[in-house]
Amino acid sequence: MFNLSDLHKLVFGKRSLKGKAKLYIQSETGVNSWGKLKNLLSEFGYSCNSAELHERLSKRKLKDDESLEEYFLKMKQLCTRGNVEDTALMQYVINGIPDSVIRKSILYGCQNLSEFKQKLRVYEKMRSDYDKAKPNKPKFGNETKDRIKTPKIENKDKFKDTKLNNIRCFNCGALGHKSSVCENKIKGIKCFKCNKFGDHLAKDCTIKKEHSNVTVDKTTSCENLTTKIVRINDLNIVSLIDTGSQKTLIRKSIFDKIGK
Repeated sequence: MFNLSDLHKLVFGKRSLKGKAKLYIQSETGVNSWGKLKNLLSEFGYSCNSAELHERLSKRKLKDDESLEEYFLKMKQLCTRGNVEDTALMQYVINGIPDSVIRKSILYGCQNLSEFKQKLRVYEKMRSDYDKAKPNKPKFGNETKDRIKTPKIENKDKFKDTKLNNIRCFNCGALGHKSSVCENKIKGIKCFKCNKFGDHLAKDCTIKKEHSNVTVDKTTSCENLTTKIVRINDLNIVSLIDTGSQKTLIRKSIFDKIGK
């Protein structure tokens, strides 16, 4: 292009070298022509098989600090290391953009790379407009990920203890454990009528509950018109007169005294 001689190419080529390539040429002797320099530099060329190339393309993603055009050109440059169809390149580029399939649908259906680049510009403009319109929203394409959060379970141990306390054993009827770990399981089934372990259920229980018979000796009037002193088994008990309820309650301490 510039009609440079081999000597000029050799000089400019050596000055352009950097890193390991420069050290390598400096360690060699007899590099006094452009042809020898080209042959030695061929060792620093990079080649890869199709499987490795497609794997790199599939893992390459759009970075936060690069534009869509830069991303596309780098992917295109990567494809020059092997034989990759234009349709495959476009698919790899689309797959590497972190956004929903619905929003990226504008990039599908391109017939060639020229049309694909035009749609990339439109898509990038759409991304920019979205970020400007929603400054407080998550970055375009990541809002779904940020919105979905793992629910936090607080007081896990407390919830577990409460749940365990509400469990009733179907073997002995007690709260706090399951029938599979009941210590009274070896005693057999329990009759909930007589509260004894054995070989029968409540529906087959033949034991009748004993009822204590009490005799009211006499009643004594008192000044309070709503109560009356009743003498039962030599005990004076203050009682309510006709509470209107179908059932009448009695204190346990009084019941224990009467039953003795």
